[in-house]
Amino acid sequence: MKHLEIKKEGHICWVYLNRPKSLNALNTEILKELTEFNASLKDDLESRVVIYTGTGENFSSGADLKEKREPVTRLEPGEITLESLLFGPS
Repeated sequence: MKHLEIKKEGHICWVYLNRPKSLNALNTEILKELTEFNASLKDDLESRVVIYTGTGENFSSGADLKEKREPVTRLEPGEITLESLLFGPS
């Protein structure tokens, strides 16, 4: 994954947002990567705890306001990612 670093220590899985130059701002690409990672947890029988953090000085500055966006006409990548975080793998 381009913008996520995944490290496993026993039953703990660390997920690092890795866009420190943009203060780990959430763009469409990183949201897709997070959604894919969260979906992969369904097949991960080792990890019992997942800790989300960021590289650099902070966790995340929030949405990447520099990213050009189309008008909202469907479920946004951020909403899909949030659902995958809240409800986990099915």
